[in-house]
Amino acid sequence: MPIVNLEHIAEADIATNPDCIFMYADNDTQRGTPHVNSLFRNHVRAFPVILKKRAGIDAESFWSDDEYVIFRNSFLPSISRIKYFLRRKHIVIKIGESFNDDEFNLSMMDKMSSKIYEKYLSTSMELNREFLPKSVSEQEIAGVKDAVQIGL
Repeated sequence: MPIVNLEHIAEADIATNPDCIFMYADNDTQRGTPHVNSLFRNHVRAFPVILKKRAGIDAESFWSDDEYVIFRNSFLPSISRIKYFLRRKHIVIKIGESFNDDEFNLSMMDKMSSKIYEKYLSTSMELNREFLPKSVSEQEIAGVKDAVQIGL
């Protein structure tokens, strides 16, 4: 099934979509902002994509190239969980207001670790290619890399 991008979400959206899985960006501690994440942490149908080591917008909240293995050990299992549900025909709703929050600033991610940034982008493109609705063109998928604010 597909990944559906939804920019804003309310608690009612979660209740009215009982067959959907929700995907949101989070840090490894799963604490702090953005506020929308509080709707999803500990929710049975919501799964984080781990992109940072801790909450905050300062440089220390992002992983560095030297911490790539630590990042990979958090990021890849979070992506595997999402793929598990997609391959079992669940609709996954990607919460844009989580991924697009300043907390997950991709420019800062790139500045702190180009290796981590490239892994995130390549994984995003892979997920989009495999799981976006088929009506989405290859040109639109390629545009994800140019429009990094779209995120995973």
